[in-house]
Amino acid sequence: MRILITGGAGFIGSNLANYHLKKNDEVIVIDDLSTGTKSNIAAFENHKNFTFHHQDLTIWQSLGDVLEKVDRIYHLAAMVGMFNVIEHPIKTLKVNINATMRLYDLLIAKKLSPTVIFASTSEVYGNQYQEIAEACALFTESTEKTQASYAVSKMAGEVIGLSYYESSQIPCIVLRIFNTIGMNQSPAYGMVVPRFINQALKNQDITVFGDGQQKRSFCDVRDLIRLMVGIADIPAAAGKIFNCGQKQAISIMNLAHLIKEIAGSTSKIVCVPFEEVYSNEYIYIENRVPNLEKILNLINYSYEWTLEKTLKDLIDHARKTL
Repeated sequence: MRILITGGAGFIGSNLANYHLKKNDEVIVIDDLSTGTKSNIAAFENHKNFTFHHQDLTIWQSLGDVLEKVDRIYHLAAMVGMFNVIEHPIKTLKVNINATMRLYDLLIAKKLSPTVIFASTSEVYGNQYQEIAEACALFTESTEKTQASYAVSKMAGEVIGLSYYESSQIPCIVLRIFNTIGMNQSPAYGMVVPRFINQALKNQDITVFGDGQQKRSFCDVRDLIRLMVGIADIPAAAGKIFNCGQKQAISIMNLAHLIKEIAGSTSKIVCVPFEEVYSNEYIYIENRVPNLEKILNLINYSYEWTLEKTLKDLIDHARKTL
């Protein structure tokens, strides 16, 4: 199978590329390296089945030629990271929406119909439910806050993909991805787990934003990849939306204590008000925990990694690279 991964030098994309290469698939990655890095794909850059294009998806003139060669597209290319999105809302909207539109415009122009796996986000649900199912209404607290640009752009991407499925029969599967952790995730744009681990291993203050009572569920990227591939392999999933993640919830404060304990750190845990971190542009989400019945009823997946096991793996790896 020929696989195209847009944003494939990023956190999830590079892990996905690695998975498919191990399955002897041909993998093509397009990434402008705005948030992804060459180091994420260095291990297989010389693999005979791997091709990397350092290009901007929104303007690259040869994109149509690449699309002619693929059976499946994982469309992950996007502006990501809380700090990044809040600082660059217009760029977030332009990149996330225009890249998706251009991808589909070229598929239509060339009469191609690979399966497109669109990576959406749990942020489209806003702050309104304890356990979130796909049928829940989508919501953003306020478009006055620049953070809303990310959720709005992903909502638009969902509509684009599903509309082309209805009008042109290009198979599209929407995955609303919840918090994910694992190898190749950078702390640079505010990702909480690598940031906490970095602080803990340096015995610096572990900075918890807000009071730390907000709850999240963290899925190991290795489990996430298996969920993504599993649902992509099912033709009946086309035209549907699936939550993708892990149900094991933890408060951010308890997460900080757990990382400190596993790392054997002497760090203090310090709460920092949201407004000091994000000015007034942050949209508070109290709980973000997925209902996963829809996807698990189709692929019957058993998770392999607990939060504790993943954190231990990440801390052991980070300790070696300090």
